[in-house]
Parts: sequence; structure tokens; C-alpha cells
Amino acid sequence: MALGAGGTLAVWALAIVLLGPALLPHVGIALLSVSKVWSFSPLPSVYTLSNYDEILFRAPHFIWNTLRYALLAAALDVGLGAVIAWVLLRGRTRGRQWLDAIATMPLAVPGVVLAVGYLRVFHGWSVPGLGEPLTSTWLILVIVYAMRRLPYTVRGAYGTLQQQPLSLEEAAQNLGPIARARFSR
Repeated sequence: MALGAGGTLAVWALAIVLLGPALLPHVGIALLSVSKVWSFSPLPSVYTLSNYDEILFRAPHFIWNTLRYALLAAALDVGLGAVIAWVLLRGRTRGRQWLDAIATMPLAVPGVVLAVGYLRVFHGWSVPGLGEPLTSTWLILVIVYAMRRLPYTVRGAYGTLQQQPLSLEEAAQNLGPIARARFSR
């Protein structure tokens, strides 16, 4: 059933009414990024691009650090999430439901509480070779980013593994020794 011009307009209006409040914080951050001073007024009184100049040209290493840490955390999440999802779906170990609960638990804890908890727990741990606490290195950021997003990775990998027929896994296990024998010559 095709919508007329009025129906399409009504759908867009409904989408804006429903999604508008969710997008307001993002609009506020975008406005704050181009304002010089913003307080006690609905919109900024003075606009500037100097904030972008500061980040992009005077301190670009902050952007590279953020990207590096996010990529390392994502790689850790993909590896750990795939293994956990496989154990949950195909594994035969006892206590799988506990692993599922533990992997999902970061969703129930607010991010600030999780971060403070990691800082409190890992403050006394020293990094081998450096002799300083783990919380004073960049590694704690990667760990916290990875653990915060682990539930999403586990759920995504779990859904993907559910769609894969078990026969493909069995075929890969059977072809593994054949492939190793063929390429080891």
C-alpha cells in the first residue's frame, strides 16, 4: 500500500516527534562545539571554530589515541565475544548460563559506576616491566572500553552463530587436518 504525499509527511512528522527528544543532546553538543561561551541562553551568543582548530591542529594526538584505543578495544571485543558466543551456543560446559549473565552484566551497570569500579579494583595492580599501576597507563582505557561493549559483541556473534548451520562447522573441522597435511609438505 503506497502512501500519498500527505501520508508520507505524516510519517516524517511522527518520526521527528518521537526521535526529536532523543537527538536533542546531540544537537546541544554540536552547538556547544561551535560556541565560544554558552550560558543562560537558549542558543550560543558567540560562535567560533577555534575549538576545532585546537583539537585538529594543535592536539591531534588526542584523536589518534582515541582511535587507537577504540580499535584495540574492538579487536579485543571481537575475539572475546566470538569465543563467549561459541561457548554459549555450541559448548557443553556446565555454568554456561553464568557466563551469559556475567557477559551481559555491564549493561545493567551505569558507565560511570563501571569506570570507577575498574579504577578502584586495578589501582594496586602493577604492569609487568613498567612498575606503575595499571590505572596510570592507557591499557585501563582499552580494558574498560572493551568490557563496556562486550555484551553487544557477544549478542551479535551469538546471533550470527545461530544462523550458521552446524554442518559447516563440522566440515571445517574435517577439512582442518586435510588442509594442514596438504600445506605442510
